[in-house]
Amino acid sequence: AFTSNETGEVNDYHRHRLFVLDISPGASTGPIPIDCRPGSKFNPRWSPDGQYIAFEAPLQPDLSYSQEAIWTVPVAGGEPVNLFADTHYDAEEMIWSSDGAIYCQAADRTATTLLRIRDGGIEPLTNAPDACEGLSANEHGVAFIRENGQMLPEVCLLRPDGRLQSLTEFGKSFLEKQLLPEFETVSWQCEGFEIEGVMLKPPGYTPGHRLPLLVQLHGGPKANATCTLRGYYASSVWACEGYLVLLPNFRGSSGYGNDFAVANRRDLGGGDLRDVLAGVELLVEKGLADAERLAVMGASYGGFLVNA
Repeated sequence: AFTSNETGEVNDYHRHRLFVLDISPGASTGPIPIDCRPGSKFNPRWSPDGQYIAFEAPLQPDLSYSQEAIWTVPVAGGEPVNLFADTHYDAEEMIWSSDGAIYCQAADRTATTLLRIRDGGIEPLTNAPDACEGLSANEHGVAFIRENGQMLPEVCLLRPDGRLQSLTEFGKSFLEKQLLPEFETVSWQCEGFEIEGVMLKPPGYTPGHRLPLLVQLHGGPKANATCTLRGYYASSVWACEGYLVLLPNFRGSSGYGNDFAVANRRDLGGGDLRDVLAGVELLVEKGLADAERLAVMGASYGGFLVNA
């Protein structure tokens, strides 16, 4: 099973179709299209019994930045089923295990959560502030990479009985020698939206002391800031150098549902910028940030917002 936009043009990402190709010896037929819904489709995965294909696709076919959902469709063709209906998740990676369950890494507010989907239900297997990636599954469980604000990336195994086991401790001895920032998820209201952000305080922060604030704006804008030591902007390093750091998940970010994902449509640098500024004002009002010492940085879409 594979997807193709049938043109080879990189920008034709709205036109992907799903195909099945018989590669057994002697097969003479070419690719057979499975016409199930318009718009782009990615990462097709066979069900264990070979009767269904799961794939990722935006909820609104004409908006690539709408909620990224997981769909299943019969190989024989038919109406696809949205497994993320009425949820706030955005799919990032998924596999179909031998027991018929789909395991998915999904943006989930300020976390990246491991989900199990089976019998029409979705079960979170990890909790915030964990971030997960790199899935593999067999009869022994699900292996993945796990990290958070207290742990560098490590290989973990979620066993069938629900027990979570760390298989590596690559970063443990290093972190034992380090001072680590304090992570906190903060939220505020802006124009009817609840906006969240990841805030980092320096180690040993003294309450009531105002700090220089560094705001770090993620790219995308379809992405989300998470509570992890690693990061594109080295947030932990800045915090350990004495800065208060804020990484806001402004409107248009992933992991907050479709309405939030498309809320900045035709308003780039508008409402999303106001979301950021409202977060800055909140930290000043709380006595955390020094209003005379404010800085902002970002790359890609975050760089656009910096200029805005």
